[in-house]
Amino acid sequence: MSEAPGVQERWAVRSGGWALLLLAILFSTAVRVHTAFADRNFDREDARGMLKSDPALVYYFTERVLESGGGLPADFRADPRIHHPDTTDVLEQFTVSQEFLIAWAYRSSGTGLPLHVFAVYVMALTASLVALGVFLWTRSATGRTSWALLAAFLALALPANYRTIGFILVREDLALPLLVLHLGTLAGAVARGGAWRFALSGLWLALALASWHAMRFCVAIEALLAWGWFLATGANVFRRPAAWLMLLAPWAAGLLVPVLRANLLLLSAPSMLALSLLLAARFPAGSRRRQIIVAGLSGVLLILGATFLSGTLGASSYAHVTDVLLAKLRHGGRLPLDPTQLSFDARLLWQGPFATLEWSWGFFQLRGGLLLVLVGAVGCAFGARAWNGEGLTVLASLGVLPVAWLFERLVVLPGFLLPVSAALLLSRWRSSRWAFGVFGAVLLTQALSLQGFADGRVISWYLPAGQAAERAAMLDWVEDNVPPGEAVVSDFMNSPAILAQTGRPICLQPKYETADSRRRAQEFLETYFHGSPEGLRRLVRERFRARYLVIDRYTLGTLSAYAAGIGPGQSWAPGTPAALFQSTKPGDLDGVPGFELVYRSSTSPRSGGRAALDFYRVYELP
Repeated sequence: MSEAPGVQERWAVRSGGWALLLLAILFSTAVRVHTAFADRNFDREDARGMLKSDPALVYYFTERVLESGGGLPADFRADPRIHHPDTTDVLEQFTVSQEFLIAWAYRSSGTGLPLHVFAVYVMALTASLVALGVFLWTRSATGRTSWALLAAFLALALPANYRTIGFILVREDLALPLLVLHLGTLAGAVARGGAWRFALSGLWLALALASWHAMRFCVAIEALLAWGWFLATGANVFRRPAAWLMLLAPWAAGLLVPVLRANLLLLSAPSMLALSLLLAARFPAGSRRRQIIVAGLSGVLLILGATFLSGTLGASSYAHVTDVLLAKLRHGGRLPLDPTQLSFDARLLWQGPFATLEWSWGFFQLRGGLLLVLVGAVGCAFGARAWNGEGLTVLASLGVLPVAWLFERLVVLPGFLLPVSAALLLSRWRSSRWAFGVFGAVLLTQALSLQGFADGRVISWYLPAGQAAERAAMLDWVEDNVPPGEAVVSDFMNSPAILAQTGRPICLQPKYETADSRRRAQEFLETYFHGSPEGLRRLVRERFRARYLVIDRYTLGTLSAYAAGIGPGQSWAPGTPAALFQSTKPGDLDGVPGFELVYRSSTSPRSGGRAALDFYRVYELP
């Protein structure tokens, strides 16, 4: 296969481009680290009050790996602390990946840094590697190192690619760069051929899938775009020699990686769509109609068959994702005032990073990329040189905008796609001088905007200010007073903090990829907001077999009420646990039969006088 134009660039140009790319990645890493540490609520000495929800759970896994000398902890296949009183197969239920990366790097570094600070450095670097995938992709498609550098610089200048600053440990900081590396390597395989490129592209994809549950949704978008593009144009990547090797690593991972095997990756929609394209590619090149018929029919039949078989085998359920997606489409992306219009699963997921993206905020995060794609498309439409091979990339960059609107967390998808599309479009202009000038001007403006975005940034994850100090004091009390091995019941934000910082077993955790985890959350929230104190006591003592209950007025009252079916402005029914335990009146807190108040933030000397918020109460249930 012939090489893409520009592959014959001088060695000095190529090596200089790689050097500039490395400097850009290191600069982006420094921006992430500096912005995180500059936040007044970020504690570089003590992580107790900062870690909660998903990051705390990942931190717990990382600590366990470190305790095991960098190897697999002995009880990872039957952990007794995450879903007390049941045991949990960690490798089957969670996408454990970055934990090993951080643990191995931490052990090798010999650094005296606190683990959470070291994790910020590592994840800042991996998140910045998105630029490497963008560079590879753009260079393969345009054949020019200059355009690849501009695209990479733009990706590092868009705020959309900095959503996770300061979160310490989140899955997409590793999984998304792996996805972009897959796409960049795949672009090189399509442009220059080579069995090893297709195989390497598949390896990056397998690692991405094993690193984040939501990656399966991202890969489904990729598969749908490739499938739809084939039906519209007849272009099929699997007609390339050795392209089937791209599927080898993901399908092997579907058999060998416990979490992918448990969730039946081999029977997922992306796998079935890829298989239908592979079958269609077996027909002669001239029989396009026959290929389309085969791809269409086999794709539908394979997905229907795989769905039926998945239900028969009882795979871990992703039904909540479909549920919230349909609910968002039905309600136009607006959260209904009446929560009973949604199922519990949809209410549970429709919050935080899975909330609908505000248009103004989304435009701010992407405006440089959007502007360049618009200008580039207009330029191509009016007299520029013909372009045709990049249509799928441009379509994808625009097609994922509605996806990013539906799920704020996925704004990073157009964050890395738009720079590639912009470079592809402007590289087709007749006047390269004008094209470089337009791109450079927009890039400079976007870089200045990023500076304003980073300077003085307050990380919302650590708000409200002061809660971290109260959480740290509560964790101190739990560690000092709750006997080792005794389970503690709390909400999904604080439970992982209790687990990571005290080692006490918990009963609720923030990952909802299994039906059991969602039903536990539903039982707890509905009992707390709609039940009786006696009902809550039975749930804690009999269902969860625990004696300690931690109440966080902020997480339960502000963040969880809607999921429990309490709409905005609605008050809690008198006599419910919510009405009693959310109160600040001593009589309400002390006089509940069967609940002995043993700790309260506002009366704790360990809060250092910073417990004005009075968020935490701990009850012992005799």
